[in-house]
Amino acid sequence: MRLTRCPCSSMSPCDVGLQHPSSGMLQPACMEKTSNTPSTPATPNISTPKSSKWKTCLSSQTEKVKPLKGFRERMRETSERRESILILALDLKGERLLERSLSLLEEVSQSLCAVKLNRHLLLPLGLKGVKQIVEKARRLGIQTIMDCKLNDIGSTNLAIAESLFKAGFDALTVSPYVGWKEGLEPVFKLAKSLGRGVLSLVYMSHPGAKETFEEAFIQGKPAYQVFAGWAARWEADGLIVGATRPEKIREIHHLVEGKLPIYSPGVGFQGGSLEAAIENGANYIIVGRSILQTERPAEAAENFRRESWRLLRLRES
Repeated sequence: MRLTRCPCSSMSPCDVGLQHPSSGMLQPACMEKTSNTPSTPATPNISTPKSSKWKTCLSSQTEKVKPLKGFRERMRETSERRESILILALDLKGERLLERSLSLLEEVSQSLCAVKLNRHLLLPLGLKGVKQIVEKARRLGIQTIMDCKLNDIGSTNLAIAESLFKAGFDALTVSPYVGWKEGLEPVFKLAKSLGRGVLSLVYMSHPGAKETFEEAFIQGKPAYQVFAGWAARWEADGLIVGATRPEKIREIHHLVEGKLPIYSPGVGFQGGSLEAAIENGANYIIVGRSILQTERPAEAAENFRRESWRLLRLRES
């Protein structure tokens, strides 16, 4: 790291950059990083400056630095600004995948608060291709979620999360089955340091989910009840509960005392009811094929946006 001349030497305050995501260190804007290495930067030797002006400047500016805005807050602000709780599951397949994904995203973007990409897109597009979709979403003013369902040992989970966050994703999904210690702990810590989000699976939307999330017991309770408790303890940014099981949405909403937002996939093609999901506590609705496979995707998305927002306001009134 190279230090350039601090503006404080001319008695004018210098700016202090954002908090470094991995180290928590504060760097003045007048400290220019010369390496592209993403690891924690070495601490420059500024402990014994000839003048106290640098130290005074850094101290005064540090007090003014605001904490990073978290994913939950960004989602809430985006949702309120757009009057939308609709998340598009951009799960396309086939030819011209990147071109079609970018085109469809732009076509329906006005009705969305976020877009969710499934990890199957990483195989044909690679991280560089997926990054183009993320950058497009950012320009359109919507949040991005990678539905990767992390479920491996901690070092592997961390490496994947680092790559996805570096690509620009605002949040990712995890599977709680791997546990906390040397499992999901490093992912949550990384996300928190970067102001990114982690959404935890509690009850999926497909029929077979009952076999593992409900009929399997952990600590004498159905797995989904335990997973909801873990997510609250881990300070997850949201819970994923299928819209195909509105009674579970209601139960889980009460289990976490409404303190964690519920994201509900499965509306439409999988048989989930938009009205039932929201009435029972869903905060965000994830819709894919019911928008993507229609002749007029923008119109379908707007219908979902308008109706889901109306139902949410009705529930909260």
